[in-house]
Amino acid sequence: MAHQVIIVGSGWTNQVKATAEGELKVLTQSDVFGRTKTAHPFAISDNIIRYDKKPFFWDTIALGSAETVHLTNESAVNLVCGSASGDSVIFSQRKHNIYQAGRSLSIVMTGAVGSIMNGTIRRWGYFDKDDGLFFELSGNALAVVRRTSTDGTVVNNRIEQSNWNKDTLNGSGVSRFNLDVTKNNIYGIEFQWLSAGRVSFSVDVDEIDIGKKTLHVMENSNTFSGPYMKTANLPLRYEQEVVDDGSEQSTYKAICSSVSVLGGESPEMTVFTGGLLVEQGITTTEEHLYSIKLSGTFNGIVNRSQLLPQIISAASELKQSTFRILLNSNISGTFSAVDPINSSAEIIIGSRTFGGGIPLLSFTVGKDGQMTETITSLSNPESISLSLNASGNSSDKLTVAARSSNANANVISSLTWGERR
Repeated sequence: MAHQVIIVGSGWTNQVKATAEGELKVLTQSDVFGRTKTAHPFAISDNIIRYDKKPFFWDTIALGSAETVHLTNESAVNLVCGSASGDSVIFSQRKHNIYQAGRSLSIVMTGAVGSIMNGTIRRWGYFDKDDGLFFELSGNALAVVRRTSTDGTVVNNRIEQSNWNKDTLNGSGVSRFNLDVTKNNIYGIEFQWLSAGRVSFSVDVDEIDIGKKTLHVMENSNTFSGPYMKTANLPLRYEQEVVDDGSEQSTYKAICSSVSVLGGESPEMTVFTGGLLVEQGITTTEEHLYSIKLSGTFNGIVNRSQLLPQIISAASELKQSTFRILLNSNISGTFSAVDPINSSAEIIIGSRTFGGGIPLLSFTVGKDGQMTETITSLSNPESISLSLNASGNSSDKLTVAARSSNANANVISSLTWGERR
């Protein structure tokens, strides 16, 4: 029988495996492509829920009496369902993280089930309603799941804990560790996509000699006639649903999560420019110049692109003018495609009724002057980006408005943005 030990020296760690033939084999720490892990993790999503539910980046979708509640003392969000069948709540990222081909994608999440509830299903992982990879607790039955919609219908390939191929984590597996999902744990999913890649599920075991413990590996190469799931551009997501009437409400805590690309970099994007390119007269009352958002679909597919506003340029004639950039103002009128073939963005230009919104940037341009301002840092994963909401039925909007300091002025303004998909 093969045994595995860990040898620790000054500044290095190696795993050594004794084979059935009595030979020692040194196992380097490698990613799911079999490459030694020397690549720097590039974070593309970092989620610490300290002050609120991060409404710029996360959505709640609730049915029945379900809701999400921010737990200030625990830096967590509690998913709460009533006792009635049909109650459900989803706490999901708005954006779909951009996968980079040929690099491992690493997901780390923490969460705790309040109590085991028959008739209640909890899910946590990297997935949406169509595709993804996640942990699932149905009643007291724990499993890992690969969801795929490559055939046009959603199929959940569920592997129960007793059938995990690396360690069942029920006290009888290799590590002898007994996983208690009612307690807070660190869950990991690391995978290669490339449409045929390997998927590794893990849990951090609280023993220094073990550390992260792989519990199940899905080998997808040489297995399917097509991709094992439609896309690897997916959100982090927590879910809870009641499927049978119960006697009490059920809860589940979503706590902390991240997505990293191992050896990754800022994803490539396509750059576009648009805006108010013909002079518009304004007064001392703030007026709408233009707004931009994502289209609902692109090439007939729900548009999960990311739109990153990058640079704004503005000029003012006759008088000094102040320009403001607002997020998610209410806009009257119909948006039009920027470029229906190449761009997934839509724009509306000219004086419109608008209101509300979150101020992002304000600057003043002098009489007969011009100015250029940088809006976002493209290397920052939490830079302001526009996306559809978690339900896929509404987009963030970016609005540019202006007013003159005294009497009338003529202004123009252009916006440069990048699109990632």
